Order: sequence, then structure tokens, then C-alpha cells
Amino acid sequence: MADTYSEIMDAAHDVFKRHRFNEAALLYEKAYRHAKEFKLLTDSFHAGVRSAVSWALCGQSVRALSLVMQLLQAVPPGARAFDLYWLKEEWFWIRYLSNPDLVKLTSQLGELEALVNENPSLPQGDIPHMRSRLFAQEGRFDKAVEQAELAWAKHSGNGLLKSSHAISAISCNLRLSKIESAKHWLKLLIAREREPSLEHLEVVECRALQRIARVYIALWDQRYQDADTAMQEFAEQIEETQAAKWRSSQREFGIRTLLLQRSNGDPLRSGHPALALLARYSLVDRTLYATYERFRLQIDYRLAALRFAVGMEPVDDLWYTKKQVLPTVKITPNSNLQDRILRTRRACKKALRHAQYLDEVYKCDWRQQEIRERLERLDEIVTAILS
Repeated sequence: MADTYSEIMDAAHDVFKRHRFNEAALLYEKAYRHAKEFKLLTDSFHAGVRSAVSWALCGQSVRALSLVMQLLQAVPPGARAFDLYWLKEEWFWIRYLSNPDLVKLTSQLGELEALVNENPSLPQGDIPHMRSRLFAQEGRFDKAVEQAELAWAKHSGNGLLKSSHAISAISCNLRLSKIESAKHWLKLLIAREREPSLEHLEVVECRALQRIARVYIALWDQRYQDADTAMQEFAEQIEETQAAKWRSSQREFGIRTLLLQRSNGDPLRSGHPALALLARYSLVDRTLYATYERFRLQIDYRLAALRFAVGMEPVDDLWYTKKQVLPTVKITPNSNLQDRILRTRRACKKALRHAQYLDEVYKCDWRQQEIRERLERLDEIVTAILS
């Protein structure tokens, strides 16, 4: 039995390191059930935790949750400290993604921090990383950057990959309009990949995150061609992986970069390359945050279509560091134009409801402000062309 269990686990570890998370989840689950059958509870628990994490990473949140709940109810007396910690951390992420409650999440984070304080061998950088994510959801982006910096500094070689702290810092710095700080973090991410002892798992992660960071920064700088190039490299980089989080990024930022290429024509024409991506976007990630981001993207798509119809140059609305140049010529109202305006307003209304829900969870209003700013840009266009 021991040899069989070890063989299955070795195979699972191998595909996990190659970002083949779906395959890893199946193998870990096989080892979990195999060990459980022979009443090797510690081994079973270890494999079960690894399976739950792998299911979550490939986007199978229901299977991950089911396994986490089973494991939480049957923790063996001899369970490894790291397995118990990792299970409770996965439970934190499941709640964070599927049913966020700031009070409960803060309480769970406190329990995890207590475990880390009791056992120095546990991941030292994970707690500030999780705190950074919560601060970002609250719109406290300066605090989020501070915690990402702490997570990077305290990374102890296990737990969350160190590169994940960098991408959080880059995103939050751009929210704060600190472009030079974001570029500094990109340099750290590049340097991280070059470290000789880095495992293949993080090498792949570093390379993908560098590309997505370049997309972020290129969009912020309004260098649309650079954004398109980085997006193509990113798509190639993740082609052989099974990380669900990257599929959402691939579609959202693929759509954004395609909308900035005026040569692609009307965003609403049936053959526009961004339209197929938009149709597939909702099939990837169904978390509350992804739902909000999808609604926000639909507004930006509608705004892009309206700008095209009235002869305006494309503008990316995510960072919006370059204001739209409004038309100076009035346009005679027509049904096509009125329909585009109406559909943009409807998209804003739908997104605003979801923004209000998430803002209530995190006691803030920055998402609602994002939507209102888009409504203001819509009103500017309408006033310029129709009044």
C-alpha cells in the first residue's frame, strides 16, 4: 500500500509542478481515497488537502468546497501542522471568493495568524498577503501595498508563491497612480524568475505574471500596442497550464487590448475578435469579484462601441489615465445610436447593483464610484453629440 500511495503522490506532485492542476487534483484525490480505505488517516488527510487546493486552482470550487468540508470534520490526531494550516487557509479563500463576510474573514485570518505564530515552520508571508487582499477589497490600497511588501519580505520559501505578492503590489500601486512603484515591482518579479534555486512551478508563475503586469502597465501608460504584444505573449505562456485565474485575465485583457485597435472595426460587428472572447468570458470564473469585473467590462465594451459609432478614438476605461477627446460635430440622432446609448446605461445599472453589494460587504464605495465615473463619461459623450 505504501508504495502505491507514494507512486500516486509522486505523479500528482509532478503534474502539480507543471501547472496541470486538474490532473493533480484527480491523482491527489485517488491517493486520498486509497489511504483512507487502508485507514492511513494522516496520509489520507495530507492527500485530501492537496486535492482540495488543486481543485480550487483549476476553478472547480464546488469540488474543492466539498472536500474541504469533509476534511474539516475529520482532522486526524496526527495531522501535520502544515496540512492543517493549508486546509484552513483554503477554507479562508473559498469563503473569500464565494461568500465574503468581512467579520468572518477577519476572524479566520486571526486563527491562521495564531497558527503561524505558534509554528515558525509555517508560511510567514501568507498572512500579510491575505490581509493585503482584504485591504484591497476595502479600497485601502495604500495599506494593501504595505502588506504586500511585508509578505514579500517575510516569504519563507513555502506557502503562497513569492511572485503572487508582487502582482498584488503592482495592481494596488496602479490604483494609487504610483506608476513608478508598479514598474519597480515588475523589476522585482523579473529578478525573482532569475533566481537559480527557483522551482519550475514558480518559474512558470513568474513568466505569466510578468506578462500580465506588462499589460497592466502598458494600459496605464496608454501604450496600446505594447499591451497587445504583452497580451499575446501571456496567452502563449499559459496555453499549457490549468490555472483558472489566468483564463479570466486572458479574456478580460484580451478584450481590452482588442477594443483599443481601431483597425478591428465596430466592436458590435459579428466578426470583431473581441466579441467571441466576451461571449466566453462568463464561462470562466463565477466568483463575486469576477462577476463584478465582467459587468464592468460589459460597460467598457459598450462605451467602446459608442465611441466608435461617433468617431472617437478608443480609450481604455480600466485605468483611464487619458481622457476621451469628445466630438466637436453634432450628430443627428438615429435608432442605432440611441440603442447603443441605452444599452450602455443598462450595463451601468446592472454593474452598479453588484458594486453596491460588494461595497456593502467591505464597507466602502470605490466600486460604485468606478461605475459612476463611467456614467459621467457616457453623459459627456451624449451631451457632446446630441445637445
